[in-house]
Amino acid sequence: MSTSHAYIRKVTKFLGRISDEGTFHVAKRRGGHKRLVAFYGGQKRSFTVPGPGAGGPYQKRLQDDVNRFVSSLQLENTPEFSF
Repeated sequence: MSTSHAYIRKVTKFLGRISDEGTFHVAKRRGGHKRLVAFYGGQKRSFTVPGPGAGGPYQKRLQDDVNRFVSSLQLENTPEFSF
């Protein structure tokens, strides 16, 4: 299994843990990217997992994208994601 799959699995578990209970699900877009959909603080939001393709180390880019997404949520305590 490639490491990008392991990174995506960690992101999926993290976002599932911080979502409102029972609202988290994974949807697949036509282009093949996973879309992680849930309610966070009562607001429905989705995060599209970027592919490992273009530019820079995937792990760092994915971590930055997840933290930017989490900081945009209306949560009392904003957790930080790291690998």
